Parts: sequence; C-alpha cells; structure tokens
Amino acid sequence: MNLKVLSAKTKLASRLRKGVAAAAVAVTFIGVANVPSASASAYSCTGYGIGWKYGRPAQFCGDTQGSGTYVRTAGAGYSAPIAWTGWLENTRTRLEFLDGQGNVYWSATSGQQNGGSAVGAWKWTLNRTMQAGTVRYTLLSNGATIAVVQQSIR
Repeated sequence: MNLKVLSAKTKLASRLRKGVAAAAVAVTFIGVANVPSASASAYSCTGYGIGWKYGRPAQFCGDTQGSGTYVRTAGAGYSAPIAWTGWLENTRTRLEFLDGQGNVYWSATSGQQNGGSAVGAWKWTLNRTMQAGTVRYTLLSNGATIAVVQQSIR
C-alpha cells in the first residue's frame, strides 16, 4: 500500500485552533454525496464544517481511478477555503469497499496527519479487481467521523 500525505501549515493561535476544531466537530455536516459510478473513474465531494454559514464550505472529496471493477488508485482529501471554517486535528481517512449486500470486504485506514490543518490528502495504489458494489471514503478527526463520500463500482 502506497500512502502519501500532503499538508499545508497555517499560523493560528493554539487557543483558536482548539476552539475552532471543537466547533467544527460539534456542527459537522455528515453527508453522503450522490453516488456516482466508478465504472471508468469517479470523483465526488461533500461539504462539512461551519463554512456553510459563509457560503464557502470545507470539502471532503474521494477519487477512484480505474476501469470497470479494476481499481488502480483510490484517494481522498479535504480542504477549506477559509482555514478556520474547516480546521481539523489528527486526521485520517478510512477507505472501504463494500459488496452488493453492503458488507465490507476490503478496508484500509491511512496514517494519521498529526496536529491541525485545513488541508490534507491520502492516496492508495491498489491495482486490483474489486467486487461490484460501493467504495466509501470516510474523513476522521480525532477518531470522529466528519464526512463520508461513496461511489458505486460496476
């Protein structure tokens, strides 16, 4: 498994980071985007955090690259156009492949991006055939689910 972590540093006071992270988790919008097909490749996003109030939500996106049920790469990332509206701490992404009955048959959890940030991304190189069903990307901050994106595989 090839794991790549990208991050951007922000200069915010420690007190502001902790307060914003707590507020973002408290008012988190957990959404499942429309479920696009990953039969060729799929990219989909959902918003989270307190940015909705300002019309510029932070986004969590999943990107599945492949053809049919063959998946070359799977990746996910989050970003906030206004750092404090989507600030997260100790982030990870969980990747799950579900069969047609909704049972998880393959999963992976990324390494943790320690500290706080408004931007992060992870990527897996899979190069394998998966079952028809669903791929689910889950963004976690301090172990709590922040956002979910799903795509179908056919």
